[in-house]
Formats: sequence, C-alpha cells, structure tokens
Amino acid sequence: MAQLTAADCDANEREFEAILECREATMQTVEGITPEMTCSIVELLLGSDPILKPLLVGAVSAVGQVKGNLGDSEIMRQFQDIFNLSTSERRTGRATVNFSAVRMAGQLICKIYMDECPSLEKLSKKHGNPFVDTKFPDSPGGIINKELYDTFARDRWAQSPADPNHAVLVEFFNKVYRSDGNFTMEATQKITENFNRKVEAKRVEIANRRVEPNPAADR
Repeated sequence: MAQLTAADCDANEREFEAILECREATMQTVEGITPEMTCSIVELLLGSDPILKPLLVGAVSAVGQVKGNLGDSEIMRQFQDIFNLSTSERRTGRATVNFSAVRMAGQLICKIYMDECPSLEKLSKKHGNPFVDTKFPDSPGGIINKELYDTFARDRWAQSPADPNHAVLVEFFNKVYRSDGNFTMEATQKITENFNRKVEAKRVEIANRRVEPNPAADR
C-alpha cells in the first residue's frame, strides 16, 4: 500500500501532521493496540543499545500491576509521550497513558526473556500471556487477557521482534527482578526509613501531649 502523503489530503505540512495524528488515534480506536504495534514498540525498546532501560522496567512491571499503581509514574508518562499511547480517563476525561498497551509490551518482553529470567516467567504465568498461552486462569487478569487474546487471530500473536542485546538484557532483568523471597535490599532500606520516621513522629506526639497545659488543673 502506498504511503499517505500531504498531496493525497490536499493539506499543507501542519494540516498533514494533524491528519496523521487523527488517523493514528482513529485506528487505535478501531482495533486497539494490536500485536503488530506491540512488536514495533518492543523492537525499538530492545534495540536501543539499550539506553531506555527505565521503559523496559515500566513495561515488564505493568504486566503484574493495575493502572492505579503505576499510571501516573514518570515512566508511564514517557510511554505516553514517545509512543503516543494516550487515552482518556473515564471519570475526568483527562489524557492518560494507555496502560493496556504498555502491559502488552511487557507481556511480549516476558515471552522473550522468560526462559532465562525466573521472575519474568512467574509474571507471565500469573494471569496468562496472550503471546504465549491459549488458555487463561479464571482471575480478573486472566479474564482480561483471554478477552484480549480472542480479539485477534491466533497467528497475529506469533510476534518475534529483533533482540540484538539479549545477553545484556537477560543480566539486567535478573538483576532488577532478583528475589530470595524477602524484600529487596532497596525496599528493606526504604521500609526501615519510613518506619523509623513514623516512630520518631509518634515519640514527638507523645512528648507534646505530656506537656500540654491542663485547664482543669488551673481552676
């Protein structure tokens, strides 16, 4: 199919840019984010030498999370801006990241690395993965993935993006998502800091309560 041009639309440069944005938004409305679009996104991420590691972490983490936990993070905003993965919130109408699209990218990344990254394998299996599975658990996440899987023909899920930095990213994912069953060292440090801050605040509160004047005693 020939590429659309400004001449085809009788448009100037600015008008043509607007037309392209409108077209992409419309096609995403018609089909949603397709497996092919997902493959294009992941191929860019994996081939970035890889300097966009935060986006890789964001995509993978979206697989096991809900939008409320990650939707307003800096990484999600980058997905929205770079890949034009934007939708609107139902309640406010405010533009926000298309979290389902980011999750699909994460699911494809899990498919590529799950054989060498145990945590990604567990993540992929938790609610099923449309790029891997044909049957899905009867969980809220599994039901969503089953509906997504049924939206497209089975052969469209057989996506294999180029993966030029495989060994580097295997090491990276295993370092980021390492687990011995306990909190990570970084999480333990953060939890301890929060706990100590709460303890200190409580001590100050109790001390202040002890020195507050008692109006009844002055009568």
